[in-house]
Amino acid sequence: MLPRRRKEKKNTRRARWAGTLGVGLALSGGLGAAWAGPATLPGNTDEKKPVLITADDVAYDQNTGGVVARGHVEIAQENRVLLADEVHYNERNQTVVATGNVSLLEPDGTVLFATYMKLTDEMKAGVINSIRVLMIDNARMAGRQGVREGGETTTLERAVYSPCNLCKDDPAQAPLWQIKAYRVVHDQVAKEIQYQDAFVEFYGVPVLYSPYLSHPDPTVKRKSGFMMPAIGNSTELGTRVSTPYYWAISPERDLTITPIITSKQGMVLKGDYRALTDRGGYELSGSITYADLYDSNTGTTSREGWRGHLFGDGHFDIGSNSRWGFSLQRASDETYLQRYSFQSFDRLRSQVFAESFLGDSYLTVNAYWFQSLRATDDSRATPLVAPWTTYNFVGRPDALGGRLFVNADALVLNREEGVSSRRMSLRSEWQRPFVSRLGEIYTLSLSLMGDGYSTDGIVDTNGAGPNNLAGRFLPEASLEWRLPFVRSMGTWRQTIEPLASVTVSPYGGNPVGIPNEDSTAVAFNTSSLLQSNRYAGLDRVESGPRAMAGMRMGVYANGGGSGSFMFGEVFRLKPDYGFATQTGLSGTRSDYVGRLDLLPTNYLDITQRFRLGVDDLSLKENEIVASLGPSRVKFNIGYLKATGDLTDASLPDREEIYSSTAVRLDEYWSVSGTIRRNLLSGGNTISQGAALSYRDECLIASLLFNERFTRDRDIAPSTSINFVIQLLNLG
Repeated sequence: MLPRRRKEKKNTRRARWAGTLGVGLALSGGLGAAWAGPATLPGNTDEKKPVLITADDVAYDQNTGGVVARGHVEIAQENRVLLADEVHYNERNQTVVATGNVSLLEPDGTVLFATYMKLTDEMKAGVINSIRVLMIDNARMAGRQGVREGGETTTLERAVYSPCNLCKDDPAQAPLWQIKAYRVVHDQVAKEIQYQDAFVEFYGVPVLYSPYLSHPDPTVKRKSGFMMPAIGNSTELGTRVSTPYYWAISPERDLTITPIITSKQGMVLKGDYRALTDRGGYELSGSITYADLYDSNTGTTSREGWRGHLFGDGHFDIGSNSRWGFSLQRASDETYLQRYSFQSFDRLRSQVFAESFLGDSYLTVNAYWFQSLRATDDSRATPLVAPWTTYNFVGRPDALGGRLFVNADALVLNREEGVSSRRMSLRSEWQRPFVSRLGEIYTLSLSLMGDGYSTDGIVDTNGAGPNNLAGRFLPEASLEWRLPFVRSMGTWRQTIEPLASVTVSPYGGNPVGIPNEDSTAVAFNTSSLLQSNRYAGLDRVESGPRAMAGMRMGVYANGGGSGSFMFGEVFRLKPDYGFATQTGLSGTRSDYVGRLDLLPTNYLDITQRFRLGVDDLSLKENEIVASLGPSRVKFNIGYLKATGDLTDASLPDREEIYSSTAVRLDEYWSVSGTIRRNLLSGGNTISQGAALSYRDECLIASLLFNERFTRDRDIAPSTSINFVIQLLNLG
């Protein structure tokens, strides 16, 4: 409690000190033990809670046992503090009557205000006129009269509750929303606020009546009960209403059950379960419904049946340096998740893993199950990977100044149809950096890689072998060179860094008997430009002599603005037809790759990644992402042009443009919009959407509009409108 500053005459201060001491010594039988010591009235042996009374003026009548305190009265007992202009205390009745600007601070932080309070039982019980309550989350209650019982419940008659701030210009105006009730009970033991004959009002207009309503008080972080509903409509599902129910099972476990009722597809039951254990935690989410089943080929209704999904994640400690966990993703059919707007995936992946950090090394064992949701995939060719073990070791600097890296890998992959394989791989690498007198930075890398494969189902000119064996042994030496230049230009700094590398290894690093499981997709850009092997996995490696040349440049302002640019290409003595032609890496000279980053101010951020054809400088790939404007008006735009993968029909040529805008209209209102368009084949809109949102201290409301123009089997183009409202403080 902050002390009040006021001017007092010298004799007033003396009177206040004397009054405090006198009351402290005399009131042991009424308000508690003495403030100045354990003295009690003669013949009184009751033990009461200590009390401290301060006031500008205190008068005590020994004949009647009455105490009158006036002027800035403060009474503190245990964890309660009473402030008032005037307080009358009767020792015989053990009552406290406070008048004038009365406030009572409760142990939980709640403050009660009134013009009159009559309190008993160590200020835990009493009657309060024109009561007002300020809760710890700034929510307020007010009533004609309040009754306190045992410091545990406060009952308000003809009361109103609202967490909304009042209008500054017109405080008498009704708040955004409030609850009016015949009776309101704040149970501080159950930590609950209960209403009888309650009306929910918006701007003073009743919109909902309930004979009984309850919600947790502000001290509760989690409590069982219904949550706010969400309402929407879409051409796929029709009208959609969901009302979640939250069940706080225990301090470590909870469950949210959400019935989703649709006018076209019936009801979907969704559940989310979370739990903490002594060694970790996990969460599961899923849904189930009995609805129309669709033929994935024709897109027509075939029959009714059960549909649903189950997702989960968990992590658990095994010891101080080890843990295990899982990730679960399964769906009943290929289009279920998309139809009910749960998730948008091409493939689902389930995993079980264990990992350990062993000083300078790391060991992990994984198992993977996949479920494809793409129309072009055959589920019988979807692999099962179990186990997949990897080991990584990073050595410390040796006597020569170098460092040793060791990577080991063992994998078993099985399919119902197609290639099954077993792989063991070991790669060791020694790196040594050098810095010349001119500032040149050299990095020498010497590596040795060995792999062994056992496969089933590989078809070659001799037919499929039941147990084909293949291997690879690949030594490699690489030298990277960099020469950074830095100069200052007033408030700017400029950097120029030429880059080059030479890698030498024998040809023939990819024998026919080695399947390609983890290196099918190749992304050639500035991130992979400096790597000696630009394949993503281990099944494919670059081989033969090759070199890289490039340049990095940048300008940086002391005030925070910056710009950077990187550009380069790869050279070979012979073409490498292991790379598909569209990757830009198969010839003796690769395509040019570059990246541009511009951040001149806090209101403009542009990133461009591109790839130019080596022969005609045509734009093979181009991606631009730009963000413009201050935080109140933010405009984002993205452009993508990418060459498709000829070996994967699901990755065709793409040219798209995407834009989004977010505008904060004022302190509470914001509006946003998005659109994505396909620029190939004449161009068409892929999707678009808009949102209008309101948020303040007591309400969150959003109106969402989305339109999708693509078709995927039984998922037709659709339009949806959803309205979500959340009354804060009500759960």
